[in-house]
Amino acid sequence: MVLDDLYAKERALFHLEWLLHVERRHDNVLQSALVHIALNPEDVRRMSYGAGDAAEKLGEVLTCLQTACRSTDVMMREGMDFWIITAFAQLEPLTDKLKAIMATAPQNGLEIAQNSIRVYALRDFIKPGMPSIDKGADFLALLKRSPSTYAPSTTFN
Repeated sequence: MVLDDLYAKERALFHLEWLLHVERRHDNVLQSALVHIALNPEDVRRMSYGAGDAAEKLGEVLTCLQTACRSTDVMMREGMDFWIITAFAQLEPLTDKLKAIMATAPQNGLEIAQNSIRVYALRDFIKPGMPSIDKGADFLALLKRSPSTYAPSTTFN
C-alpha cells in the first residue's frame, strides 16, 4: 500500500507539473481541474482501531474514489488528503459527480461525508498576478496552506 501510494504520488505530481506547463502555453486547452478531498483525522480515528485499520480505511476511500472517477483521472493519496487530476473537466458535472460520491459513501461503509472537498480549475492559476509555481508538490502545498484564497470553485461539507 505504501509503495503504491508513493508511485501514485510521483505519477500525479508529474502529470500536474505537465498540465500546469501546458495550461501556460495553450490557454485553457485541456480544461483541467484539480480536486482536493481532505479527510478529518477524527473521522478516520473513529472509523478505525489502530494504524493498520486506519490505513485500510484510507485504502477503501481511495478504491471508492477510483471506482467513481474516470480511468483517465490521475489520483493520489497524501496522508489523509486525496488529490484527483482530471482533464477536460467542466466544473458543474464534476461537482455533481462529487456530490453523488459523497451521498453514497456512507452506504459503502465510508463515512467521509463531513469532509472538505474543493475543486480548483487549473486555468485560474495561469492568470497574471497568480504565483508561478513549477513544482507539483509546491503547488499542492500552496493550496493546502490557504485553500479559500485559491478556491473560486465549490466547497462542500
